[in-house]
Amino acid sequence: MAQLGHVGDGDEPSRKDFVGIAERAEADLRELLAVPANYKVLFLQGGATAQFAAIPLNLGAPDSVADYVNTGAWSKKAISEAKRYCKVNVAADAAATTHRACARHLEAHAGAAYVHYTPNETIGGVEFRSFRTSATCRWWRTFPRRSVAPIDVSRFG
Repeated sequence: MAQLGHVGDGDEPSRKDFVGIAERAEADLRELLAVPANYKVLFLQGGATAQFAAIPLNLGAPDSVADYVNTGAWSKKAISEAKRYCKVNVAADAAATTHRACARHLEAHAGAAYVHYTPNETIGGVEFRSFRTSATCRWWRTFPRRSVAPIDVSRFG
């Protein structure tokens, strides 16, 4: 399927084959992660690192403030990239406390365009199984190499 744009007639996959695979992948993902029907599912190339730019470009603006929770190596990369596109407020910092205290001591900016955190810091071996969220702003979660488990996506933008 990777070469779908270069196929011709014959035994090679068709666009119809691709659509069928994509529809099935979306249905499976919705079932596995309990994604409600009122949410769109996007399959994007680039992984979490590409999303570090896409998130502030789509959810923020040059003069907006975005809250970031620094939980380790992946969060630091996300913060660094976001600073290119918007103002960043580090709402909680695991480097200044323990990782567990970081999750409890989040100080979100009242006017934040969104809050970003990485619950599974694979480099440092840190995983947050829960995190308090607020209904007052959008939340974005990056999942580097996270095992598939149901997530209440209605808590996130």
